[in-house]
Amino acid sequence: MRQQTFAEATFELHCKTTPRAALPAEMERVVAWAQLRVLSEPFYLKGDGGRPTAGLEHALRIYRAGKTLTIGSRAL
Repeated sequence: MRQQTFAEATFELHCKTTPRAALPAEMERVVAWAQLRVLSEPFYLKGDGGRPTAGLEHALRIYRAGKTLTIGSRAL
């Protein structure tokens, strides 16, 4: 039987969860993405001409994460 090296060991169980890693899980728990998507879909650009737009869900998540991180960094 071969001993496991440090490079092969996983340290995920031993390290602290950072706020950056916890944010996506917290956003999934708090935000009602389906309802938000339905409400904002009529107003979102369709991307008919020119550069294609980002997906609606992707854009909403980036916007929400930016707002959350800005508010959190001001409190520090």
